[in-house]
Amino acid sequence: MHKQHGLSMWVFFTWCALAMLVAWLGYQLVPAYIEYSSIMHTARQITLDSQTNPESSEFSSIPAIRERFRNQANVGYFTVPENLKIEKEGGRVVITFKYEKRVKLVGNAYLVLEFSGNSRT
Repeated sequence: MHKQHGLSMWVFFTWCALAMLVAWLGYQLVPAYIEYSSIMHTARQITLDSQTNPESSEFSSIPAIRERFRNQANVGYFTVPENLKIEKEGGRVVITFKYEKRVKLVGNAYLVLEFSGNSRT
């Protein structure tokens, strides 16, 4: 007698359900990580630009740098974190931020993601 190989129907449906759950979670979480990546890129780019062109009027004051960050946020389709800190340390611009993002899963269940970063690293 020859033994059959393969998956049973229930195992197949279980694997499909797990794959769909992982795909759905990815669909919910990927936009938050893309936004974080955009904020980090903008912070680093502004810091780099301020080092390359320190005499520019865009980097003359903290409010001017904050305005440039807001403009980049509008272009990059991300929101500016509320507790965005912009400082000058030895003539170098350092941008620090920390925020949390709530991702609705189902009903009243949320996943809270905490993001933080700075332009030093």
